Amino acid sequence: MGSQAVAAEENLEALVAQALTRNPEVAVSDARWQMLRQRAEAAGSLEDPMLMLGIQNALVSDPFNFREDPMTQKVIGISQMIPYRGKRGAKTAAAYSEAQAARWLIDERKLELAQMVRETGYRIYAVDKSIGLTEENLQLLDDLIALAETRYAVGRGSMQEILAAQVQRSKMQEMLLVQKQQRQIQQALLNELLARPQVTSVGTMPELTLVEPSLEPEALRQQALSQRPLLHSLAAQHEKSLANQRLAKLDFYPDVTISFEYMQRDRLRSGMGDVEGEDMYALTLSFNLPVQRAKRRAMVHEAASESAMVTNELRAVHNAIEGGITQRLAELELRSGQVILYREAIIPQAEQSLEASVSAYQVGKLEFSMVLDQQMGLFGYQIDYHKMLADYHMSLAQLRTLVGGEL
Repeated sequence: MGSQAVAAEENLEALVAQALTRNPEVAVSDARWQMLRQRAEAAGSLEDPMLMLGIQNALVSDPFNFREDPMTQKVIGISQMIPYRGKRGAKTAAAYSEAQAARWLIDERKLELAQMVRETGYRIYAVDKSIGLTEENLQLLDDLIALAETRYAVGRGSMQEILAAQVQRSKMQEMLLVQKQQRQIQQALLNELLARPQVTSVGTMPELTLVEPSLEPEALRQQALSQRPLLHSLAAQHEKSLANQRLAKLDFYPDVTISFEYMQRDRLRSGMGDVEGEDMYALTLSFNLPVQRAKRRAMVHEAASESAMVTNELRAVHNAIEGGITQRLAELELRSGQVILYREAIIPQAEQSLEASVSAYQVGKLEFSMVLDQQMGLFGYQIDYHKMLADYHMSLAQLRTLVGGEL
C-alpha cells in the first residue's frame, strides 16, 4: 500500500478489532496455548508397553538347535509400567492447569493490546488538535503582524512589536514541526500494533467528548476479581503448583511393572523318538525402589516454593489492581473537573479577554506585547484542553484493562 494523504476519520474500535486479529503476539500466545493443550491431552497417559523377544538356555555349541536340550526355549514377553495410584491424575491436573493459565494470558494480552491501540488513538487525536490549533494561531499571528505593520507605517507602533511577533511566529513554526514528527511516531506505533505496512496512512480520530460513567470503587474491584484474565491465569498456575506438590509427594511411593512371558519349546529328539516339549509362561511384578529420599524431598520443597511464589504474585496483582483502580478514579475526577473548567470558564474568558485586548490595541490603549501574550495564552489553554480530554479517555482505557472488560 502506497503512502497517501491523511484519510477520513478512523473508527477506533474497528482499529482495536483489527489489532486483535492481526497482531502476531496474540497469535504467538494462541499457539502456545494450543501446544500446552495438546501436551495436557497426553500428560496422564501410560508409558508405552515393552515387547520382549528372546531365546533362553540355547546351546553354545549349536546355538540355533531348539530340539536338543529340554531347557532351550523361544520367548516372547510384554511388560507395562503402572504408576502409583494418583500420579497420573496429578500429572494431568498440572498439565491442564498450565494450559488454562496460557489460555487466560491470551485474553490478558488482548486487553493490553486494545489499551495500547486506544491510547495511541487518543494521542493522535491530541496531536492532531495541536497541529490544527498551531496552524490557526500562525494565521492569527500573521494577522497581528499585519496589524502591527500597519500601525508602524502610520507612526503609531514600533518595529520592536513586529520583531517580537515574528520571533513568536518562528517558535510556533518550530512547534508545528515537532508536532508533525510526533504524529508520524504515533502513526508508526499504531501501524505496528495493527501489523500493517508502515506507509499506511492513519486518518483523524473521532471527536472526543467527556463521558462520565457511574463508577463505584467496590463494584469495579468485584468486576476485576471476576473478569480480569491475569487473575484467572494466576489462579490456574496456583492449581498447577498444588498438583505438582501432590505429584512430588506421591513420588515417594513405588511404581509397579507387570510382565508376562510365554516360552515355547520344540519337540526333542531322543533315542526313543520325538518327545513333545511343554510350553511355559512367567508372570512377574517388579517395583522401583524410591530410596533417593533427598532428591524427592527437594522436589516437594520446589513445588511448595512454586505455590508460595504464585500465591504472593496473586496477592501483589490484587494490590496493584486495587491501587490502580483508586489512582485511575482520582485521575478521572481530576481530568473531568479540568476539562469542564477549561471548556466552560477558562477558554471562553481567554477568548473574550483577547477580543477586548485587540480592540484596545487598535485604538492605542494597550501595548502589543499584552495582546501577543494573551493570544499565546489562549493557544496554550486550547492545546491543554484537548490534551486533558485525551488523558481522561486514556485513564478510562487503563481502567477498562484493570477490571478486565467494559466499564
